[in-house]
Amino acid sequence: MGKNSKQLGFSYYTDSRSTQLDKIMDRNLIIGLIFIAISLWFWAIFDITRSRFKNPFMNTICLLVVLFLPILGSILYLILRKKMITKEKRKFQPNFNRTE
Repeated sequence: MGKNSKQLGFSYYTDSRSTQLDKIMDRNLIIGLIFIAISLWFWAIFDITRSRFKNPFMNTICLLVVLFLPILGSILYLILRKKMITKEKRKFQPNFNRTE
């Protein structure tokens, strides 16, 4: 009963190797989260520019929100996207009879 934790084989992260490993894992986690946030941001901007909105004014609003609030704006856009975008295809309607 009088054995301490070193004698039992575990050390509760007191040695230097485990703290270095924790620092490396924390750094890799932060880098991964930053990469995911940047990817999400670029995907939202690309999707906003390629999508057809029900109200054309919403295109500008969504783009500004995503540009000025990158993480929060991207998440909000992805959640509200289906309500704002129309599914119908664009119609090709050239106007060749213009007189200028």
